[in-house]
Amino acid sequence: MFDELVVPSPLADDLVKAAVASYNALASVLDLLQRCKTHRDVAPHALQDSIQRHQQLRLGVYTDERHQPKMHFASHLPYALREHELLCCWVHERKHREIKRYAESQTNAGDSTAYETNLLQRTFLAQFYSLETLCVEKQTQLVNPCVSSDAVATHVRTFLGCNQLPPPRVMASQSAIVNAFTVVSSKDVVLTPLGVGEVWFHAALGDTVGTCFSSWISLGNNRFRIQDAPRFINTSTIEKSCVYRSDGDAIVAVVP
Repeated sequence: MFDELVVPSPLADDLVKAAVASYNALASVLDLLQRCKTHRDVAPHALQDSIQRHQQLRLGVYTDERHQPKMHFASHLPYALREHELLCCWVHERKHREIKRYAESQTNAGDSTAYETNLLQRTFLAQFYSLETLCVEKQTQLVNPCVSSDAVATHVRTFLGCNQLPPPRVMASQSAIVNAFTVVSSKDVVLTPLGVGEVWFHAALGDTVGTCFSSWISLGNNRFRIQDAPRFINTSTIEKSCVYRSDGDAIVAVVP
């Protein structure tokens, strides 16, 4: 580190003096970072105090309109020094450039097409990453299944006509994958060959998956009366989930 000598000019106004003080504070931070690399005898709290002093002085001169992301990243350096005893400022610079890469395109509303290009790129990437978990070969299956209660197991075995001894284990779940594009959960309103109704839960016995489904009474014009009439159906026969609204008095309107 070296001694600093500042000769104030009688022509300098307060803003210039504040800018000089901010620069000197930045130089002190850089000296400490350099010493961290060569001597490794800098205390984390000393680096933290130096960084905070520079940031306060800089905000006083340039306001928060010019407070770049790297200013925030710098506040993490003392914590990194305390935990690892080794600093790498290149990581902070890389993060700063990554943020600017997107932020500058988003705020550029001039004659260029930077904003539209960036928006399309982000849309494409979001759709691309969502396809990573898509498997078009998925069969009907339970989501996060668990062993069912004895009462549910009895109903499922009866529905499937299973009379094996000892009885096979029955799994149950609140959600089930109908196909690669559809997940149906408890309380969803669905369309089936039996009509429109509510899903109560799903259960599986081996590779066969069934759904406890309560069909509703049709009133015409896509309106239905809710009723508790549960029965088991093959989950694979569920055609789609439906958007609906309650009209009161156990009447529901369903979007066709």
